[in-house]
This record gives sequence, structure tokens and C-alpha cells, in this order.
Amino acid sequence: MAKPYAILDADFISKLYSTKNNAGIPFIESLLEFDFDFCCHEQIFIELSRHDGNAKNWLLANSNRITIYKDSDVLNLFKAYPLPETVACRYYISHLKTSCDIYSQSYFSSCYGNLNTKINSFTDFLTELAAGDVAVGQKKNLGEVKNTVLMNALYLCSKNSVFKFCSDDQNTRSNVLAYAAKNNYDLRCISPFSFFYIAKNELAMSKDIVDEFFSSWISKKSNLRIKVIDVDNIKRTHDANIIYDDLWNEKVNCTAEGYIKY
Repeated sequence: MAKPYAILDADFISKLYSTKNNAGIPFIESLLEFDFDFCCHEQIFIELSRHDGNAKNWLLANSNRITIYKDSDVLNLFKAYPLPETVACRYYISHLKTSCDIYSQSYFSSCYGNLNTKINSFTDFLTELAAGDVAVGQKKNLGEVKNTVLMNALYLCSKNSVFKFCSDDQNTRSNVLAYAAKNNYDLRCISPFSFFYIAKNELAMSKDIVDEFFSSWISKKSNLRIKVIDVDNIKRTHDANIIYDDLWNEKVNCTAEGYIKY
């Protein structure tokens, strides 16, 4: 059986990297204990370079365990489907537009409108694509958009529909999960906080060990309230310390959207 793909976004990496035990080991190292095929789009590396150089260096140092896909790699995945180069470019355009729509981003036509004129050459296509990325600018969900294009390319190439989508953004997780359901992907989202649940229940880490990571995580939070799904299925915020205790007292579980649920 093929390994599940685990797709990492920038904030998820940053937050679990900065959460460390008393020995200074990042919590995200525990995630890599899973037998997953870890990956992300190069845009995630670019975004980490802008706001978290230490997490960027960690990602680069673990490039033997986490595959960082460039746009040229994604095009080659489509080409290996197999598709002619021009059709691979069209597939990329189609999935890029779909991904922009998933995250309610309206910049596709204004920033990537000329891609259709460059499909006869991978080199010209990638040059135009890079220009579009620059035009999009920062803080526009481009990392999530590119990660979702990557997810579709991996599925088409491998027919492996099992994905773990690791993101700190609630809207991102909700949107990509809804898209995955429509396309029959077996997708599970993981949030930084839900990873405490996973560490306990799936990695069988002891409370003493996880407590160290939780103390580090809580020390960096200005808002100690976490949105959960309550017993009546309504999303509400609860105190993170109480949720953490309830986790160890077997009062909660974890949803496919990455929420803690009572």
C-alpha cells in the first residue's frame, strides 16, 4: 500500500517548529515519525523565508524527508500522467484556477490570464507563471493554492487518494476538505493543536513528554482560547488548558477537519 501524502503549509511548520521540549527538540520532529510521504510546494519554502528563517532552515535541512516540489516538478507530474507538454500546461492552469476558487481568491484572471498563450514551452510557461506569482503578492493564500495544485498532481500521477493536509488556517482546512470530499479523496486535516491529540493517541507519547511541548506552545500564545466542536456540534472557543486536560482524560476526539470535538 502506498504511503499517505502529508502536505505541509507554512504556518503549520512554523508553529510546530517553534514548539519545543526542554531539550530544544521541535514538536514537528514527532510528526516525521509517521510513515508518510511528506511534501510541500516550493511556495511554502518561500513564505517561510519571509517570516521564519529558522523554520525555513529546518525544512531545508530535512529535504531528504520532505520533498519540496517546484512548479517544474508539478508540470512533470502532470506530464507523467502521461500527457503531452501542452496538455500538462493546460492541466496546471485548470487546477490553478480551481485552487484559487477553493480559497475564494479572485486573482487568477488578473495575474495568470496569459498562461494560455505560453503552453507550447515549459520554459515560457514557467516564466509566465513566476511573473503571475509576483503579481499576486503576499498574504493571498498562494502557498495553500500551490499546495492544492500539488495535491491534485500527486493524485493524478500516483492514483493515491490518501492525503494529510497540515494547516493552521481553519478556513483552509474547511475548504480543502470540502473539495476533497467532492473528488473522493481520503483527506484528513491536521491542525497544530490537534497534533497534541495525535501525539497522545497515535504516536503513544507519554504525558510527561507531551507536557513539555504543550508548555512551550502555551507560552507563545497571547490568546489561550481554542475553537472546538462542542457536545451540541456547535463550534465554540474553550480554554486551551482545559481542552488539553480533557484530551488526557479521554473526553475529546479529533475530526477530519482538524478540530478537537467533545
